[in-house]
Amino acid sequence: MNDLESQLAAKIAIIKQEFLVRLQTEWLPNLRLLRQQFVDAPADEALRMELMRAGHNMSGSGAVFGCDDISTAGRQLEQRIRGMIDSDAADTDHREILGLINRLDEVCTAALRDANLSGPAAASRP
Repeated sequence: MNDLESQLAAKIAIIKQEFLVRLQTEWLPNLRLLRQQFVDAPADEALRMELMRAGHNMSGSGAVFGCDDISTAGRQLEQRIRGMIDSDAADTDHREILGLINRLDEVCTAALRDANLSGPAAASRP
């Protein structure tokens, strides 16, 4: 690897680390808050939009930073909620949505653990 490639790899590693810190300190705690709100009010349309956005953001960022599990789980959540909104399905199985949220939480937690990040966001689930 030449010097330019080494510098680029180092910069990418720093940006990925920043993504993981943001995942730990912002995105995962927010996902957990949204999950609890969803348990309390699964028919809340604004909440569904927030969950869809969270899935979308995690899907895109996961793809960019090589976190394929996060990308896949985020995309599944986003697409399922989008389908629910587009079809205006009032009878949607909310356990399915909750399962997708839980799966996204699990893969985010695993990514943080694999990156050796620890702390309240990575250590426990409500």
